Amino acid sequence: MTRPTLIIGGGRDLQVARLDFVALSAAAPVAKTLWLPEMNHVLVDAGDNDDNLAAYNQPERALDATLIDTVAAFILANDTR
Repeated sequence: MTRPTLIIGGGRDLQVARLDFVALSAAAPVAKTLWLPEMNHVLVDAGDNDDNLAAYNQPERALDATLIDTVAAFILANDTR
């Protein structure tokens, strides 16, 4: 059975490289994809490397707004209730 799939990657992610995002996207060609250049692994936007590292210890930072909107729209579009 095929399930709707959403693959999101961030350009400031230190754990998952863009190459991994590309490989996942190629492995699931019907998946919806989104690349957020400023988003890091903890799903917040980060500026330079110092800001990126600091973000890991700042739980009060807002999640990337585009991430939130995209995930919400994806869930609503695939709601089969």
